[in-house]
Order: sequence, then C-alpha cells, then structure tokens
Amino acid sequence: IKPPAYTGEEIRTLALGSSDVRGPVISVPEKSELTVRIHQGAGSAELRTGPIGSTVPDPQAIRFQDVGNGASEARIVLTRDMSVRLTMSGQTAGFWKVRAVPDAKPEIAFRTPLAVMQSQTLRFHYGLKDDHGVVAALAKIRLVTPPLNAKAEDAEFSFDLPLPPKPARNGESTVFKDLTAHRWAGQQVLVTLEAKDGAGQIARTPPVKIKLPERMFQQPLARALIEQRKLIVAEPRFRPKAAEALDAFSVAPEIFTPDAAIYLGLRVAHFRLEYARDGDDLRPAEELLWNLAMKVEDGAVADAQAELRRIQQELAK
Repeated sequence: IKPPAYTGEEIRTLALGSSDVRGPVISVPEKSELTVRIHQGAGSAELRTGPIGSTVPDPQAIRFQDVGNGASEARIVLTRDMSVRLTMSGQTAGFWKVRAVPDAKPEIAFRTPLAVMQSQTLRFHYGLKDDHGVVAALAKIRLVTPPLNAKAEDAEFSFDLPLPPKPARNGESTVFKDLTAHRWAGQQVLVTLEAKDGAGQIARTPPVKIKLPERMFQQPLARALIEQRKLIVAEPRFRPKAAEALDAFSVAPEIFTPDAAIYLGLRVAHFRLEYARDGDDLRPAEELLWNLAMKVEDGAVADAQAELRRIQQELAK
C-alpha cells in the first residue's frame, strides 16, 4: 500500500492472510494505492473488494494487467473502507481489511490578536496544525470599501507566512510585517489567514478588521504628496484633481522645491497622472509619489533605509 506522497508515510507491505473477518483492520491514509503483483499464475487470479465487515465480495473482479517480465498487477485507490480478497485457482490467497482514514482539514488561528506595534509594523502571531503537515500559509488583505469598478486583483493582496519546521504538523510563528509603504496604508482592511495541506484543503480564519498602519510625515510637501497618493488610490477618478495639485506644487521651484530631483519628480508625476488611462497606468505614479515623499522627508537617509529593508527581506528569505 503506497500512501499519497504528501503524507510522508512509507510504503506498507502486506502479508498473505486468511479470510478471517475478525482479523485486524489496516488503517492507511485516504487515496492510498493498493497494488497486488503476481509473478506466476495471473490467469487464475481474481481480486475482489467488498464491505469491510462482510466476507461477501463484490460481483465484479478487478482485472490484472501485464507489466512485463511475466508479472501482472491489479491496483485499487482506497477512497473508502473495504475488504480485499485475492483468490488463486478458486482458493483464497489473501484477505485484508483496509480502513481509508480521511485527511483532516488543516487548522490556522491567531494565537494573540493582530496588533500594530510602536514601529508601525503589524504583528502576526498564529498557530498551525494538520495531520500530515501544512504545505503553505499566507495572509490575505482586502479593502473594506474597494474603489468603484475595481478589478478583483486591485481589491486584495497577499503574502506568504513562515511555516514551522517540516513536516509542519503543529507549531506557531510570529511575524512582523511593515506595510507602511503599501498603497493601502491608512485604509480599513480585512485580514484573513489561510493554511493549505498536501491534499489541497484550505482553512481560513475569520476576517479581522484593522486600519493598515501608515507613516506620519512631518515635512509639508511630503504630507501633501502622500495625500494625493491616497486620493488616487481610494478613487482613481480623482486623477485629474491630483494632477492639478502636483502642477501647483511645482510652482516657483527656486523657492519651494530647490532640489532639482524633487522638482523633476513632481513634473514626471504630474504628466503620468495627466495621461494615465487606467489603474495600471496609475501604479508608477503612486510609487513615484511615495518615493518623492520619502526623499523630501528623509533626504539621502530614505535611500539607505530602502536598501536596509531590501537586505532584511533577502535575509528573511
């Protein structure tokens, strides 16, 4: 009997047995494959299944197939409890009672409430459980109030969650996630955790409503740029209004934006919004507005922080 590969269980070899219905029951994972191989006399062999508590077999036999070198095989996928009888020339050569144990659905739950830390990161403290092991876990975040006519992919995003050591049958983890740079920062969202097992079954936590943490900017121009970014993220139809605001921000650069890089960035962002046709065209403008705000707020420190975050992400991987 060969269990499904994701269970990690070894192949079991069965001994030939009598037709005693009171004999032991063999428990194996559901969808295991029972293979009976005969090296001689396959023409007189029959393999029949039946209810687990009965010696009366099903009327239809399972056919043996030639596999070469004088051997023949019959295979059964164990999707239910059953008895299996092998006869050779009318005599019982093997009789087994097999229980197909269903794969339990995985479990995932918050161990402590989802929390916003002082650093404005989100803390995820969760537990996982599965009979054969969880193979994937993720956090899904979707907007409470998506923009009008928003695509499905624009109303939800997700990221992978670390698993306990393999086979990940039971354990818990804590993850700190910085989402202050995300385009939804400052908006109300619903957070759901998902766990998936090797059989493809998925478990979900009830959604948790929370306001995504956002960075507080001190420089007036940085705050204004973030306000325009939030405006077009929440309602893309306000794109012309945001473009007009960016045009105003670039008035008299020698007084208000003496940094040439900031001024040129404002002009690029203005024209990107001016000529954007859909949400996909707005993405580069949104990212540019965030980078400009960080540059105004932190100067060269912003570049160093971005590089540090990149290195931290690589380290985490």
